[in-house]
Amino acid sequence: QEIIEESRKKIYTNNILEISENNYKRFKEDESADFSRYCSRQANGFAFAEDLYQNVQYEVFKGGDHKSIKGINAIICRNVFIYYTAQHQEKLLEDFTGKLSFNGFLAIGNKENITFCKDFKKYTLINESEKIYRKNVNE
Repeated sequence: QEIIEESRKKIYTNNILEISENNYKRFKEDESADFSRYCSRQANGFAFAEDLYQNVQYEVFKGGDHKSIKGINAIICRNVFIYYTAQHQEKLLEDFTGKLSFNGFLAIGNKENITFCKDFKKYTLINESEKIYRKNVNE
């Protein structure tokens, strides 16, 4: 909850700026891509452009939480699966699959593995090194 509240402020520390810019450049073919068009310096850090947030909704999701959340376009769940047993990983992926929209994205930790889960067949690998998947089954 604390992390969600910090994120809602939309102000990030300067040390995050360098990480964000490096991540941006990592996925751009043009190394000279101008990251600064997406953010601005603030007195206490930096802020991303407001229009980047227009479709962002912050939620605290606990595995097994069966709220009626559906139609999510992206779930970023880095380094969470590794803390669960295979049985709980199976259930977590099932929950995510039910909440993701058709063609929605799931990003897990790059050292994590969900290939053994029965719902894995509902995904297409988009980026192997970053473990980003797209849901390819409409439920």
